[in-house]
Amino acid sequence: HHSTKGCRTTDAQAFIYDIALVCVWHNGTASDATMSDREMAQQTGLPRAQISMARDRLDDIIAENSQVKAVQRKKNCNFICEKAEPFIYNWLKCEDGDPSPTRLDTNAKPKKVIDPNTGESVDEARRIWQINTQYQRFEAFLNSPYYAAFQDQYDNRTIGSTSFQKILDKVGTFVDNPRPESCVDEKVSQMVYYMDALCPELGFRLTEGRRTELDSVMLDEGELSRKELSKVLQSRSVYLLTDAFCCEKKERYELEYEDEDKGPISPKFTPISCSYGVDGDEERKCEGCKSKRKLSILDHLLSNEETASKKITVTEWCDAERQGVNKKGKKNKQREPRPTEITVSELVEKFRKQLELCIPHIANIRWLSFVRQKDLRSLKYNKHAIYIQTDFGSTMSLRAAQTKTGSVDDHAVIDNFVVYSNYRVKEVEGKKKVLYDVDVLHFIASTLTKGKKADHSTHNAALDKVIDIYKEKIPGLKLVIINTDNCPNQYRCRQNFIKIASIAERHPGIEIWHVLAVVDNFKGVHDGVSQHLQSRIRREELMGNRTP
Repeated sequence: HHSTKGCRTTDAQAFIYDIALVCVWHNGTASDATMSDREMAQQTGLPRAQISMARDRLDDIIAENSQVKAVQRKKNCNFICEKAEPFIYNWLKCEDGDPSPTRLDTNAKPKKVIDPNTGESVDEARRIWQINTQYQRFEAFLNSPYYAAFQDQYDNRTIGSTSFQKILDKVGTFVDNPRPESCVDEKVSQMVYYMDALCPELGFRLTEGRRTELDSVMLDEGELSRKELSKVLQSRSVYLLTDAFCCEKKERYELEYEDEDKGPISPKFTPISCSYGVDGDEERKCEGCKSKRKLSILDHLLSNEETASKKITVTEWCDAERQGVNKKGKKNKQREPRPTEITVSELVEKFRKQLELCIPHIANIRWLSFVRQKDLRSLKYNKHAIYIQTDFGSTMSLRAAQTKTGSVDDHAVIDNFVVYSNYRVKEVEGKKKVLYDVDVLHFIASTLTKGKKADHSTHNAALDKVIDIYKEKIPGLKLVIINTDNCPNQYRCRQNFIKIASIAERHPGIEIWHVLAVVDNFKGVHDGVSQHLQSRIRREELMGNRTP
């Protein structure tokens, strides 16, 4: 006490008071309320000033400990996030899950991301989630071998849902949520559904012994092995699938064209005999790819009775009933995909039939795509020609800014024309670029009902007007190349063919080429060009400018 001038005694006394204060911090009543300084002084006999000082000191200690713990938690979280990134990144790309967390998006361009395995920037293929909610994704990862590998490497550390989502936001930028699709190619879509269903049966659902057995099967020359077929199925690309079962593409020198940068180019196409048989006879199969289409590996897969009779869920396109009846008095129906239960044996049979449908279908798509590009390039040599892509937009609802209860909207149809002309080559940023004059024309026709009024009459009236406009813009106009979809009520009908054949009567000296697209394959810049027009009309309505 004397050597320290009383400071040790004071510290000891304060320490004892603090301990006493901690011991009786709560009064133990039912409400469990904190005791006031007066109550504490009465029960402990301590001065109220000392109690107040001790209370302040305890508040400081508690705050300090909380800060330390928060810093430590943040440090641990950052460590886990850093170390778990490559495991979650690899999990997103795996194809061996049941179901796989994601699938390839064959309609989108790759995205540049940082690969956490190497730290380098890479072009990663776009993918689409196959697991719906954040909770389900987290659970799927915890049950995956990637999470087990993480725990093995880092002393059984765990990953919380918050950290998991934080990592996904960083490394999963190349994965998107599913989006609704319209104008879907049913043949291609159905083939993809069969590929998705068949792929697991050749992959992770096989036992190790069964997989080894199938890999050792002797196949004819050119036939796909289990691994090769699985790889194609995993790609979810019907184009790669059809290429795998056809002969190699050959250059068509008679179709050579001049590219501004690359010079002469001869396009490559699959031989016609692969798609339509020798000399167009479908019964005479191409000898070059005949062995590829045997698919003997699938016969060996079905040799196991348990596998062949196993029931699995497959998505198939079917007729779904809708309200109302058609002109024949039958219920309205529309095509849409729905899940069905079939055996693996039935799946293989349907897969083979669908493959035979898709091979000529893909050949047609590729050929008409080349034709459209060739026609557009032909403007280089024919300055008195225009190239048109046209389609009807969705029916507009002309809703007034103010309506009564139960009011019915007026409607209008929109026919959109995208017109190319004046081919020229300009140097842009040191590179030669092909440029065109591009005009977008909208034709609006009023209709009292929302029913289909987008027909051949509206189309041909609008087309005649387009030709009149360009006869003034391009004196000496001689050729009109028009590309449309294959809708039977609008373009693929006798009324439209008569109009095409009689073009010279209405526009002397002008020739017209009408190119009908493969069914369900006419996506392009003409899609959606009427959206800004519909938005503008809606804004004008809200501002009081009523549509006449």
